[in-house]
Amino acid sequence: PAPADPSPKRAVVPFLSHCVSESFATRLASPSQLTVKELKVELAKRGAATSGLKGVLVARLVALQAASPAIRSAEDAEKDRAKAGESRAVEHVADIHPTQARQARRKAAAVAK
Repeated sequence: PAPADPSPKRAVVPFLSHCVSESFATRLASPSQLTVKELKVELAKRGAATSGLKGVLVARLVALQAASPAIRSAEDAEKDRAKAGESRAVEHVADIHPTQARQARRKAAAVAK
């Protein structure tokens, strides 16, 4: 018989570094890493209640994220494509008109400067 594991099982708590902060989008994917203020702002954007302790706010945001996955605009997809240097020939679900594509590339180039 295998010996019993002497170490107790503990919940994994993510370490939040103050030296190298993660982007808001990265932390939004894991709402428990958001601050209470950030949670309340995200819940308010989605028209949800903003009262309660952090655990309640996290649970509320997770439920909202599961119910309605984020939908990106075609313009945002084109900006990503321009930033990555992809050709318009690359097939994507959210394609936009060529004039919108040119505008997005100009904006992405202006931001990159």
